[in-house]
Amino acid sequence: MKRVLIIAAATALLVLMSTGSAEAQKAKPSGVAKSGKMAKAPSAKAEGKAADKAEDRAEKAAKKEFKSQPHELLKGIKLTSTEKKQVEDIEKRYNDQFKALEKQEDQAEKSGTPMSDATQRIAALRDQERNDLRGVLTPAQQAQFDKNASAPPKR
Repeated sequence: MKRVLIIAAATALLVLMSTGSAEAQKAKPSGVAKSGKMAKAPSAKAEGKAADKAEDRAEKAAKKEFKSQPHELLKGIKLTSTEKKQVEDIEKRYNDQFKALEKQEDQAEKSGTPMSDATQRIAALRDQERNDLRGVLTPAQQAQFDKNASAPPKR
């Protein structure tokens, strides 16, 4: 199949070049690289690796957002000592759940069956934590919290 494509591309190039026009001499059939060889289409293995890398990047971003979320959401909010204690308890509870999730993910990867829903599970934990944090606050504090939550994430 590859030879047929190369021969067809070379034949098309020769026909174009024999016409003598400048545009025809510059034109190359699609799939032909500068070297005159056919460009390779990405293999299924390469596409799989690219998908894995994209999934890893999304998961890494979700983990980073999970860890920074409480600080960002509570920015500009003055907490009482009771509220601080409640926030600390909530953060500890969700950090423990997050660590357990990371451990499950590591075990799943080692066994050869990676968790495909890790990013969604992290997002669910993040949303639950957000709701719990908001529930600790007064209505005035919740207004600032909501403003912080709607702000675009810092990069």
